[in-house]
Amino acid sequence: MNAPVPTPKDAETFWDLAWWAAERERLGTNWRGILLTVLRCLGALSPCDICGDAPCIDPSFCRLCRQADAKAARMPAKYRRREVRR
Repeated sequence: MNAPVPTPKDAETFWDLAWWAAERERLGTNWRGILLTVLRCLGALSPCDICGDAPCIDPSFCRLCRQADAKAARMPAKYRRREVRR
């Protein structure tokens, strides 16, 4: 016997597609998040040495930071910025 059952209006199963898309991005359960997790576990994807993200979110910015760090390291010690004690 099949009795009619009222469907709840506020149930999670009835959220719209945009909500589910945002939720899976937030939780990292979309295909990109799953693939990145697998690559990190396999050691095929290492974090950026500047920003720490894997993959790097802004590679051009991190490249400029590396260049600036290398330039500062090549400067003579007397021209480097020193901390001022107060």
